[in-house]
Order: sequence, then structure tokens, then C-alpha cells
Amino acid sequence: MDRVDCVVVGAGVVGLAVARALALQGREVMVLEAADGIGTGTSSRNSEVIHAGIYYA
Repeated sequence: MDRVDCVVVGAGVVGLAVARALALQGREVMVLEAADGIGTGTSSRNSEVIHAGIYYA
């Protein structure tokens, strides 16, 4: 690959969503990730629960 239009740093949920959006616009995208796999950082720690103070006084 000689040239890319965009480089996305991080292959978590947000990074992959941004890369997908850019690719759908026709851009050549490269995703860089420090970990051995995608979505293994903060994205994998999400419990999908919003803690909005309903359990606390």
C-alpha cells in the first residue's frame, strides 16, 4: 500500500465505527491497533449498564 487517505488509531468500537464510516465514503483507511486483537481494550470492558445514580443516595 503506497498511500492511504486516513489512518485510524485504535480498533475499539469507536475506532472501527469511524474507519467504517470513512471507508463507506470511498476513502482508503488503515486501522492501527497496539493490542493483538481488535476490541480487546476498553471496548471489551463495557458492561452496557449506565450507572446514573439510581443505586445511590
